[in-house]
Formats: sequence, structure tokens, C-alpha cells
Amino acid sequence: MMILDCCYKLPPNISSECQNLIHHMIVREPEKRSTLDEVMSDIWYRQCDDDNEDVED
Repeated sequence: MMILDCCYKLPPNISSECQNLIHHMIVREPEKRSTLDEVMSDIWYRQCDDDNEDVED
């Protein structure tokens, strides 16, 4: 139940941008979590989305 307690460790090979996004998504109080719009505007998410567009072309 460590996730429920928001007590977790991320692997060190995950970028700091990704870690930041995960930390904002895994918050015990729902009203304090990132919204979908916030996630989609996150720098890490946008970068991955841009990378996927390159693959589709």
C-alpha cells in the first residue's frame, strides 16, 4: 500500500522531468493532483508527444 501512502521510489534512470510529472500525478488528495490539462501541458508529456509525431510521419 505504499502508493496509497504516496511513499514510493522512482528508478534513477527516469528523467527529472518525468519524475516531476509522476510526483504531481500521485498525490493522496485528488484536488491537489495534476489535472489532465496540466499533464498534457507538462514539458515531459509534450516532448514525448512531439517524438511520437515524428514517428508517425
